[in-house]
Amino acid sequence: MKKYRLLITFAGLAVGTVFIDAGCCYIPEQACSVETSSYKLSHSVLERNPEWFEPIDERWKPKYKEAYWYVNGYGRADREIWYQFEHNKGHYRNHNCFQTKEQAVEAAKRIKQALLYYYKELKELAE
Repeated sequence: MKKYRLLITFAGLAVGTVFIDAGCCYIPEQACSVETSSYKLSHSVLERNPEWFEPIDERWKPKYKEAYWYVNGYGRADREIWYQFEHNKGHYRNHNCFQTKEQAVEAAKRIKQALLYYYKELKELAE
């Protein structure tokens, strides 16, 4: 679910108000539903005014010196410690940062499947 933080005061809403994508529009996170929300922002408000909002990334991110798992260059799950080095940040930027070995093993499996599928497409195009 996409979330955005309001960076300006807008229509009586305070800076920092968090909006969630309710499908038809964006509503404040604390609202129970689209029907009961007193504020509804159309998608076009956000699209036309991106400087008013910042996206909120809710992915898990390891804390300093915390262990995490990633898929290494050999396609295997590997364990690393988060020291905020560039390679750690690169794993996170590339969505290659997992809490458990099982998650990394599953990611490796899916990456291999995607690469195989792509390889087959290239082979068909070459024929």
